[in-house]
Amino acid sequence: MKDNQFEVFYASLALLFVRSQKNYELYSSNGQSFGFALGIYRSNKEICALLIANAVYIPNKDAVSVFELLSHYDSWFTQFDLLEKELNPVFNTLFVFQRAHGAFAFPRAYQNKVINMYDAILIANS
Repeated sequence: MKDNQFEVFYASLALLFVRSQKNYELYSSNGQSFGFALGIYRSNKEICALLIANAVYIPNKDAVSVFELLSHYDSWFTQFDLLEKELNPVFNTLFVFQRAHGAFAFPRAYQNKVINMYDAILIANS
């Protein structure tokens, strides 16, 4: 059963990473509006919750990447919340901010690793 739970965790994480990326593409190509930024926010919140709830499945070799990812999201959520409070935006309000000085960059290599791991799981199970 553990192997199945492991696969479900990585499948869910890969799906959420892809969802977040697609939301980011919509945000970038549609004027960086609050409505599309909110889609990114919701996806990223779900990624954080999934990682924390399933920490037992994260190999030690990925711990630093996961820490950096969670720290990146913490900074991003703080900036999002502050700007939302400041602007009181509607869907089409311009909603842009930069990564805070000293904040971790998004660990894209870890995202790619998870998606590749999920692809390998799909191939192994087909």
